[in-house]
Amino acid sequence: MKYVTKANAIVWGTVFSFWPYRSGKRDTLRKGQIIESNDGKNGYAYIEKPVRGYVEMAALERIDSVPEPPPQSSEDIFIVPAQGLYYQMLHDYEYLDNHKPRAFRKAMPETVPLLDKTQFIPLNRAWQEFWFGLLVKSADGTMTDQELLEAWASLTANHRAFTDKHSANEDGYRDYILDLNRGSKKDMAIKTLSCGGNIIRVTQTGPRVYFKTLDIRENPPKISEVWGDWTVIHWATECVRFPEKGYPDHSYMVGRFPQLIGKGVPFPIISATGVNSVFRNRVKPALNWSTWSPYNPPFA
Repeated sequence: MKYVTKANAIVWGTVFSFWPYRSGKRDTLRKGQIIESNDGKNGYAYIEKPVRGYVEMAALERIDSVPEPPPQSSEDIFIVPAQGLYYQMLHDYEYLDNHKPRAFRKAMPETVPLLDKTQFIPLNRAWQEFWFGLLVKSADGTMTDQELLEAWASLTANHRAFTDKHSANEDGYRDYILDLNRGSKKDMAIKTLSCGGNIIRVTQTGPRVYFKTLDIRENPPKISEVWGDWTVIHWATECVRFPEKGYPDHSYMVGRFPQLIGKGVPFPIISATGVNSVFRNRVKPALNWSTWSPYNPPFA
């Protein structure tokens, strides 16, 4: 399966009548976005026009080799993989139907709700140790053991973002990292959400965008096997408004959660079945082989 980017799609124009055949996939993507070729060869693919349902044609160029990746200038700037269909979670300031106040002066978590009916995933000892291990990996030796434990306690606290009413500190759920609530029969749970700026690998599009996640039914993977797969490890982001100009959107800055001093704060994307979904209006295309960052502006 081959995927092409906007640069590879040559739009021919609007087709107002029924086209009797097609060799590509008809989808609900807007003009200029990523389109999938059925066989990976030269051919045609449909791009559905947002207005009145008209269809536009695009010729797809064949990709026979993987180009050199763009330069990665910092640890907070990443590269979208060359193959696959990827979307990026919108930041709060990009979301037109923003349910949060647009004049906030205090940094607020950029949580993006996911749509699986299982909204909270209980984390047994192995999965809690996996998440804590991600924090240790990201800290990269810059914090003491005690500081890392304090970071864990802060990140998993009730109403922080990830454990609402399923935390150890206020709700009595079992925390294996801090060895809290030993008598509890319920493990601390992580909410099925993401944060603005992160990417997902798409498996199906439509009004909902479906994407792969880690599967709670399985044992957690080794961190060395998934570190760098930023579709299943996401970064906690928070947004604050600045009165000064000079930022890419002239008013908003998106930064890291503060728990890991000067480092990004990772969290796992886990679901009950290995697949979750998000509303289409909460994401935007992430072009293959382009650079991206969960932050605005990216840290140098």
